[in-house]
Amino acid sequence: MKRLLYAGGMVAAAVWTWFALSSARDLLSSERAAIETAWVSAGEALRIRSRILPELAAAGTASAGSLRRAEEALRTAKSRPEIRAASTIVDDAVGEWLVEVEGEPDRPAREKVKERLREVEIRFASERRKYNSAVQKYNVSLELFPNNLAARLFGFRREDGYLITEPPRH
Repeated sequence: MKRLLYAGGMVAAAVWTWFALSSARDLLSSERAAIETAWVSAGEALRIRSRILPELAAAGTASAGSLRRAEEALRTAKSRPEIRAASTIVDDAVGEWLVEVEGEPDRPAREKVKERLREVEIRFASERRKYNSAVQKYNVSLELFPNNLAARLFGFRREDGYLITEPPRH
């Protein structure tokens, strides 16, 4: 009788473990999919952002070189860390451009570019926040029991988010 109870307890523990690990794997997989979706959306916003860089450079400011380097960095970036680093270079170049044009007299053409930049930056910031939120949720889930066991067992790894720098002033 004791052996039967012991065997039943072992089977129940195995079933619970299988269920818990399967549920954790499913949760981590869905959160990983949310990261992928957010990455695609942020990537699209970044592509739109990259299209405005030549317009800023054409506005005839001294920061045109920085803007061209930022555009080149975005164009050549392939991996996520490279893309995130290129995005930081763009942040710096756009911030430099904004500081430069802030003291100059406003021209209608430049105001139009500044307004377009403002819209693009708002969209990119929103998509970047969504991506970072998905990454944070996933990374926290990786640390919780039994997700941490499933993560080790099924090969889930921590993700890095976008480094959020001081937003450019408009």
